[in-house]
Amino acid sequence: MSARTQRGYTLTEALVVLALISMAVMASGPLWDETQVVLKRAGEALRQPGFGLAEARLRADVQGAGVLGAARPDWTPEPLLLRWPAGDGVRYEVHEGRLERFQLDGSGGVVTHRVVVLGVSSWQWRAASSRLVDIEVTHAVTAEIRTAGPTVPGESGKVARRTERLRFALRGGGGERLW
Repeated sequence: MSARTQRGYTLTEALVVLALISMAVMASGPLWDETQVVLKRAGEALRQPGFGLAEARLRADVQGAGVLGAARPDWTPEPLLLRWPAGDGVRYEVHEGRLERFQLDGSGGVVTHRVVVLGVSSWQWRAASSRLVDIEVTHAVTAEIRTAGPTVPGESGKVARRTERLRFALRGGGGERLW
């Protein structure tokens, strides 16, 4: 057999390929780690949506409202009713640790219902003036993960909580800048 008819790779070629593959694997390590962090955060966000989304929804609803359903100068845990100039509106209330949003039609009937925040331990609001609404919500920062196994005494109820204090202005509906 002559040297021209032999097929295969030399040891040097195999080592070069092995080195290139090793460099690619090492370079993908940080990418893999970052992917795992992003997936973990996404899973946590699905279990407990951040309060930022709820705050944005509250802001849009209050700023779009023309009037408060019942203006209260003192703090109250009662439902917050917001009406738009067209007559429809929304109602926010806490039920069994959930801040819920009810979209209402002109007659007060519920059109849609959504849970905005889980793990709410307190909710109160007040009309600071005829055009300002203060809202205070205390909620769990992370979702409680319940396991099927036995619970350890003293471990239950250890959930970090945060109190959010918000102030929004009623614009008069339709996105007008009346304030």
